[in-house]
Amino acid sequence: MKINNEEYFSKILTAIKETGYTGENQEVKYGICSGRADLKDWPTDDIIGYSQTDTDDEMQSSAMNLNEPFIIQAKCVIDGKTFYWGYSTNCTGWVSAKNVALCKTKKEWLDYWKVKTNSNDFIVVTGSRINLKRPNSDDVSMMLGTIVKLVPYNEIPADLANQANNNYIVYFAGVDDEGNATKEHALLNKNLEVHQGFLKLTQSNVLDIAFSCIGDAYGWGWYEW
Repeated sequence: MKINNEEYFSKILTAIKETGYTGENQEVKYGICSGRADLKDWPTDDIIGYSQTDTDDEMQSSAMNLNEPFIIQAKCVIDGKTFYWGYSTNCTGWVSAKNVALCKTKKEWLDYWKVKTNSNDFIVVTGSRINLKRPNSDDVSMMLGTIVKLVPYNEIPADLANQANNNYIVYFAGVDDEGNATKEHALLNKNLEVHQGFLKLTQSNVLDIAFSCIGDAYGWGWYEW
């Protein structure tokens, strides 16, 4: 639908100013992405294009993957919806709070996503995208490059142990009713486009990964004729 630019953006701008964020010596909170999340220039879930037929969201700067870290520096509420502003691994922006779980300590936050490059205790998505099946919750889309840690064999829950032959048992960041991070378990089929540990940098692996993205639509960036 067509919006009233002045009214729409004035409300958002007022909410941003009310955060009191100045960018100087302010306490940060540690967040972890609990699912695929859009990172935007403005705190809104709306898709804003140049016209009703424009499918590209002009407010979207990037996106975050499951288990991706996020440093939170500001919070605002608009029409009952909460948004956080902060830093992802490669971009700043606003993200809906429903997609970010809060960690109580920096140590807890690091444990969700930090891995050793020479270890094999994690799984990397090597295809364009796959779905992670989460018990008692909806599946979540995992994009190329998403990393999830493996559950050690002696810590695999009894109800999942009989499925460990055909599946990787992995951790993922969940979120409780108060918005805090929870460490959950999920099944990841071993036949999917995933790899235990990082792939070796070879010509063959680079080509395999590149060709896995053929057919995906690309909506960011611009070009000139």
